[in-house]
Amino acid sequence: MSGISRVRALAAAGLISVCLCALLGFAGVTAARPANAPRVVRYHGVSVRVPRSWPVLDLARDPQACVRFDRHALYLGTPGREERCPAHAVGRTDAILIAPLHASPGAPIATAGLGLEGDASSYILHRAGVEVTATWSRSPGVVARALGRRSLRRTSGQPASTSAAAGVSAGASTRPARSSHASTFTGLGFDTCTTPSTSQLSAWHSSPYRGVAVYIGGVNMACAQPSVTRAWVNHEIASGWHLAPQYVGLQAPFNKCGCQGVSTNTRVAHAEGIAAANDAMAHARRLGILPGNPIYYDMEGYADGGANTSGVLAFFSGWTSRLHSDGYLSGVYGSVLSTQHDLVTKYHTGYREPNDIWMANWNYRRTTHDPHIPADEWSHHQRLHQYRGGHNESYGGVTLNIDDDAFNGATANARNGYMLLTSNGGIHLFGPIVGHGSDAGKLHRGVTAVALSRDDETGGYWILRSDGRVTGFHAPVHGSRIHHLGGARPVALAGSPTGGYLVLTSDGRVRGFGPIGRYGGDAGKLPAGVTAVALARDRKTGGYWILRSDGGVDSFHAPWSGGLRKKLGSAKVVALAAGRRGGYFILTSNGAVHRYGPAKLHGSDAGKLPSGVSAVSIATSPTTTGYRILRSNGRVDCFGATWYGSLVRKSSGGPHPITIANATG
Repeated sequence: MSGISRVRALAAAGLISVCLCALLGFAGVTAARPANAPRVVRYHGVSVRVPRSWPVLDLARDPQACVRFDRHALYLGTPGREERCPAHAVGRTDAILIAPLHASPGAPIATAGLGLEGDASSYILHRAGVEVTATWSRSPGVVARALGRRSLRRTSGQPASTSAAAGVSAGASTRPARSSHASTFTGLGFDTCTTPSTSQLSAWHSSPYRGVAVYIGGVNMACAQPSVTRAWVNHEIASGWHLAPQYVGLQAPFNKCGCQGVSTNTRVAHAEGIAAANDAMAHARRLGILPGNPIYYDMEGYADGGANTSGVLAFFSGWTSRLHSDGYLSGVYGSVLSTQHDLVTKYHTGYREPNDIWMANWNYRRTTHDPHIPADEWSHHQRLHQYRGGHNESYGGVTLNIDDDAFNGATANARNGYMLLTSNGGIHLFGPIVGHGSDAGKLHRGVTAVALSRDDETGGYWILRSDGRVTGFHAPVHGSRIHHLGGARPVALAGSPTGGYLVLTSDGRVRGFGPIGRYGGDAGKLPAGVTAVALARDRKTGGYWILRSDGGVDSFHAPWSGGLRKKLGSAKVVALAAGRRGGYFILTSNGAVHRYGPAKLHGSDAGKLPSGVSAVSIATSPTTTGYRILRSNGRVDCFGATWYGSLVRKSSGGPHPITIANATG
């Protein structure tokens, strides 16, 4: 991964041979007399003596060669952005990569995204203009001799001792802390050893997948990650991909992969978990994956019981407590027969359990339900399931070797923030959120913007106009109600996770466009003088609720939890929002928030609004139980959600705030 600190040392005299004439590229092999003698490979003036059994791969000639550090090999050149790698690889062994410091314009930085630490070393040879990266298992002797060096110094990130891990109180909170930075994604995803490039993911927009695992570091990460940078993370999230950051650190004490393992001493194992969390958070921050986002630990399968179980549980206690102390969500990937089985035994016992689990069970079932995990554990959108192992799939002319996953849990959101829509079609962004344009300056006389909805599929959004037209910004337009209003007014717009949207008109009619289910509406059912006001979609069922001007709520393929039956006085019902874990909120113009069902109340603006100011819109956080209220003067008030700013109106005239929408969800 990019940003990992590397040991940079000049080659000591006599420790590595530099040819008198610097060669331009791979120059072949020097003949050796004894059959078992190492062969000498020269690259950019650097001579390396490697065992004859090692393959030598020239990355300039084969830019799609997979740079893996779990197999013996010598790699020459810069890792390509579109490597052909297996779906899964873990661990380290003796391997060497020599890459030029100055690649061609537009090429990846030599070792950007490698993220190597632990049993690895990296240093620069300025005279030759190359960077050398070496990995090993147990001892660096073989690669040190190959490079003509007496020793190799480890990079940073190795497991810390118990004393080094001090600083997290043993009494740290055991509560999994949800935050407003992550997003929850329900749908299909995949993982592969080397994260795909932007062009590969662009081609895969034609696939059924929208979730993708991203390896960000760890002492047992086997593959190079040349594509993964902060810019890549931001771009892919803005393009509609849901990223699941993975960290491949120490494995079980007696693991099956021959990897560096967790200590059998539980006190030391706990400290190793803390150290791993520190390193994982450092990688995440460099990529712009900030606190509030999840980091999933990759723990490969092991024989359950004994020192393996006690060591792994102690390790994850430290891992989770440290992530929570800095505001990250803790996730754990592992087999349902080992890692997840051990975590289940500790559920709700006071143990520091992770927020989300990633179950490995290749049963080919595209679901996050599993007979090994009780249904009431990690049940609030807290599961991912790897249901199929490595195989090839092709979309848009690009073939990748992947594992298949069903996502219903936390993914990273570098676009956390919110946007406001004003009556002139303007879009105003707050926080780290990507904008794609607006209707400002494009509306015909007498036409105003009415509603805004996010497209979960692409990361874009739609604007509904008062004439019934829907305009899309980095989101496909599937149709609109223009010329078909029948005297009614467009009042609300709601998107679907699959890319379509619903339009509600004041007569209670609901019209669906694109891939979205429609389950009826209030057309012909409203009492005299009552109109439809707002529409909210139920995340769980795909159904929706309609809010009426008399405070009543009608449900369509969604659980009904009640309506506002108390007298409103001078206040009016103005908005409806779905709760993250079920239920819904009704907002009235006096700033009061009324909750129904499992929705949790965090406060409101009731009694706080200045004279002449009213509440106009509410948006629930996609990752917490909180919400944000938009006032008619452009101010945003947050309750259980992060505040990033408000819209300052210069005068009472001109465009006025219409609605608020979150970056995701």
